[in-house]
Amino acid sequence: MDTRMRWAALFSGVVLAATVPAVAAPPTDACALLTAAQVSSAVGTTVGEGKNMGGGFTKTCTWVSEGMMVTLMVQQDTKLFDGGKGALAASQRSLASGVGEDAYYLGAGTSALWVKKDAGSFKMSVYTQKLSQDQVKQAEMVLAKQVASKF
Repeated sequence: MDTRMRWAALFSGVVLAATVPAVAAPPTDACALLTAAQVSSAVGTTVGEGKNMGGGFTKTCTWVSEGMMVTLMVQQDTKLFDGGKGALAASQRSLASGVGEDAYYLGAGTSALWVKKDAGSFKMSVYTQKLSQDQVKQAEMVLAKQVASKF
Protein backbone atom coordinates (compact mmCIF):
# COMPACT_ATOMS: atom_id res chain seq x y z
CA MET A 1 0.00 0.00 0.00
CA ASP A 2 1.40 3.40 -0.87
CA THR A 3 1.48 6.27 1.61
CA ARG A 4 -1.64 7.95 0.22
CA MET A 5 -3.70 4.75 0.56
CA ARG A 6 -2.46 4.22 4.13
CA TRP A 7 -3.47 7.76 5.09
CA ALA A 8 -6.86 7.30 3.40
CA ALA A 9 -7.42 4.02 5.26
CA LEU A 10 -6.36 5.59 8.55
CA PHE A 11 -8.54 8.67 7.99
CA SER A 12 -11.56 6.48 7.07
CA GLY A 13 -11.15 4.56 10.33
CA VAL A 14 -10.98 7.78 12.34
CA VAL A 15 -14.12 9.13 10.66
CA LEU A 16 -16.01 5.88 11.29
CA ALA A 17 -14.93 5.77 14.92
CA ALA A 18 -15.95 9.39 15.42
CA THR A 19 -19.47 8.83 14.03
CA VAL A 20 -20.38 5.89 16.27
CA PRO A 21 -22.82 7.29 18.83
CA ALA A 22 -21.89 6.87 22.47
CA VAL A 23 -24.38 5.13 24.74
CA ALA A 24 -25.57 7.56 27.38
CA ALA A 25 -25.14 6.59 31.00
CA PRO A 26 -28.35 5.42 32.66
CA PRO A 27 -30.16 8.10 34.66
CA THR A 28 -29.51 8.33 38.38
CA ASP A 29 -32.62 10.21 39.60
CA ALA A 30 -35.65 7.92 39.44
CA CYS A 31 -38.06 10.75 40.34
CA ALA A 32 -37.02 12.68 37.22
CA LEU A 33 -38.31 9.89 34.97
CA LEU A 34 -42.05 9.94 35.82
CA THR A 35 -44.50 12.58 36.96
CA ALA A 36 -47.26 12.08 39.51
CA ALA A 37 -49.75 12.67 36.67
CA GLN A 38 -48.24 9.81 34.61
CA VAL A 39 -48.31 7.45 37.58
CA SER A 40 -51.87 8.49 38.52
CA SER A 41 -53.08 7.90 34.97
CA ALA A 42 -51.50 4.44 34.80
CA VAL A 43 -52.87 3.22 38.15
CA GLY A 44 -56.26 4.91 37.94
CA THR A 45 -56.01 6.88 41.20
CA THR A 46 -54.31 10.08 42.29
CA VAL A 47 -50.88 9.62 43.79
CA GLY A 48 -48.66 12.16 45.52
CA GLU A 49 -45.44 13.56 44.10
CA GLY A 50 -42.59 11.07 43.81
CA LYS A 51 -40.13 11.02 46.67
CA ASN A 52 -36.60 9.68 46.85
CA MET A 53 -35.55 7.64 49.86
CA GLY A 54 -33.53 10.53 51.26
CA GLY A 55 -29.93 10.87 52.30
CA GLY A 56 -28.91 11.66 48.74
CA PHE A 57 -30.10 8.28 47.46
CA THR A 58 -31.95 9.06 44.23
CA LYS A 59 -32.02 5.71 42.44
CA THR A 60 -35.41 4.81 43.95
CA CYS A 61 -38.56 6.92 43.77
CA THR A 62 -41.92 6.18 45.42
CA TRP A 63 -45.38 7.56 44.69
CA VAL A 64 -48.06 6.90 47.33
CA SER A 65 -51.85 6.91 47.48
CA GLU A 66 -54.30 5.42 49.98
CA GLY A 67 -53.77 1.65 49.70
CA MET A 68 -51.19 1.89 46.91
CA MET A 69 -47.46 2.41 46.46
CA VAL A 70 -45.61 2.66 43.16
CA THR A 71 -41.82 2.41 43.03
CA LEU A 72 -39.18 2.86 40.38
CA MET A 73 -35.63 1.70 41.00
CA VAL A 74 -32.91 2.50 38.44
CA GLN A 75 -29.61 0.66 38.16
CA GLN A 76 -26.40 1.84 36.54
CA ASP A 77 -25.72 -1.67 35.27
CA THR A 78 -27.64 -4.87 34.50
CA LYS A 79 -26.38 -7.08 37.36
CA LEU A 80 -29.68 -7.20 39.29
CA PHE A 81 -31.64 -7.68 36.07
CA ASP A 82 -29.41 -10.56 34.96
CA GLY A 83 -29.37 -12.09 38.44
CA GLY A 84 -33.15 -12.11 38.72
CA LYS A 85 -33.55 -13.58 35.27
CA GLY A 86 -31.01 -16.31 35.79
CA ALA A 87 -31.15 -17.28 39.43
CA LEU A 88 -34.83 -17.44 40.26
CA ALA A 89 -37.22 -20.22 39.38
CA ALA A 90 -39.03 -19.90 36.08
CA SER A 91 -42.30 -20.33 38.00
CA GLN A 92 -41.68 -16.89 39.56
CA ARG A 93 -40.79 -15.21 36.26
CA SER A 94 -42.67 -14.49 33.03
CA LEU A 95 -41.19 -12.81 29.99
CA ALA A 96 -42.49 -9.42 28.94
CA SER A 97 -42.19 -7.80 25.53
CA GLY A 98 -42.64 -4.35 24.09
CA VAL A 99 -40.25 -2.48 26.37
CA GLY A 100 -36.46 -2.24 26.50
CA GLU A 101 -34.11 -4.81 25.04
CA ASP A 102 -35.27 -7.50 27.45
CA ALA A 103 -37.90 -7.57 30.18
CA TYR A 104 -39.63 -9.89 32.60
CA TYR A 105 -42.18 -9.84 35.39
CA LEU A 106 -40.96 -11.33 38.64
CA GLY A 107 -43.05 -12.48 41.55
CA ALA A 108 -45.85 -14.75 42.61
CA GLY A 109 -48.93 -12.94 43.89
CA THR A 110 -47.31 -9.56 43.34
CA SER A 111 -45.15 -8.53 40.47
CA ALA A 112 -42.35 -6.25 39.47
CA LEU A 113 -41.42 -5.50 35.89
CA TRP A 114 -37.67 -5.61 35.33
CA VAL A 115 -36.38 -3.94 32.16
CA LYS A 116 -32.93 -3.97 30.57
CA LYS A 117 -32.12 -0.93 28.44
CA ASP A 118 -28.71 -0.12 27.00
CA ALA A 119 -26.11 -0.33 29.79
CA GLY A 120 -28.61 -0.10 32.65
CA SER A 121 -31.80 -1.60 34.02
CA PHE A 122 -34.79 -0.62 36.10
CA LYS A 123 -37.59 -2.16 38.13
CA MET A 124 -41.15 -0.81 38.03
CA SER A 125 -43.49 -2.01 40.79
CA VAL A 126 -47.10 -1.31 41.74
CA TYR A 127 -48.09 -2.55 45.21
CA THR A 128 -51.82 -2.59 45.87
CA GLN A 129 -54.83 -4.76 46.57
CA LYS A 130 -57.09 -2.32 44.71
CA LEU A 131 -56.12 -3.74 41.31
CA SER A 132 -56.09 -7.26 39.90
CA GLN A 133 -52.74 -8.84 39.06
CA ASP A 134 -53.40 -8.24 35.34
CA GLN A 135 -54.17 -4.56 36.02
CA VAL A 136 -50.98 -4.23 38.06
CA LYS A 137 -48.92 -5.72 35.23
CA GLN A 138 -50.63 -3.44 32.71
CA ALA A 139 -49.88 -0.35 34.84
CA GLU A 140 -46.26 -1.46 35.30
CA MET A 141 -45.88 -1.86 31.53
CA VAL A 142 -47.39 1.56 30.77
CA LEU A 143 -45.05 3.21 33.26
CA ALA A 144 -42.02 1.17 32.12
CA LYS A 145 -42.51 2.33 28.53
CA GLN A 146 -42.54 5.94 29.70
CA VAL A 147 -39.36 5.39 31.74
CA ALA A 148 -37.63 3.55 28.87
CA SER A 149 -38.24 6.50 26.56
CA LYS A 150 -36.07 8.66 28.87
CA PHE A 151 -33.58 5.98 29.90
